[in-house]
Amino acid sequence: MRRRILWPTVGFLLGVSIASVSAQSYLWASLNGSPRAPLAIIPILRLGLEGVQVTSDGDGAITFLGLGNGFDEDLTLNLDDTTNFAVLSSSTGVTTLALTAMGFRLSAATSTLNIGARSTYGASADKLIQVNDGGNTTGFELNLGTPTLGTCTGGTLTSGSHNFGGEITGNTSGSCVLNFGTPNFTNAPFCTLNDETNLVAARVSARSTSSITITGLTSGDSVQYLCFGGIGT
Repeated sequence: MRRRILWPTVGFLLGVSIASVSAQSYLWASLNGSPRAPLAIIPILRLGLEGVQVTSDGDGAITFLGLGNGFDEDLTLNLDDTTNFAVLSSSTGVTTLALTAMGFRLSAATSTLNIGARSTYGASADKLIQVNDGGNTTGFELNLGTPTLGTCTGGTLTSGSHNFGGEITGNTSGSCVLNFGTPNFTNAPFCTLNDETNLVAARVSARSTSSITITGLTSGDSVQYLCFGGIGT
């Protein structure tokens, strides 16, 4: 003779409270061999008396609600209603998701962080950071690559110089070529100079996605440069 298992016993053994009468019936039927319903059809689970309540809306969303002695916030993960999106929301006023001693990483190469549909933050290549508009079509580019000097007689790059900015010292000629290290800028950057040694008309006379040429220098000048990329029009 088959021994029947009653739902209160099941709840005790699983350490959960089965809060829906229909769920109790489905679970009882499943565990006792009835084909009436699969075990998966359980709309509410309570994990411990003061633990977490897990609820399904029956249409692709699951809600986690705190039942402890604190503020009992909830989070709902909707996996059904929006194409290509998993939507996280709260009905209890949650405004901040805090990561304690944890980082946040976007692993896909094309991933971007969208802030309120007003701006996007991403990296089109290693060391190439972009801050764009909500449509990801126009914006600003910061290049963290490490440059080298081309034709620049006696010149040296100060330690810590990058594609976006740095310092050249010791040049003994009137011009200097700075080659951007990997990656190149997406578009030819906008650059400015500051001659730290003399009041001369040093300038960027040529620029491309891979280099700039500085002219108008006096022998021995130290010069600082800043270069920022632009995206779109």
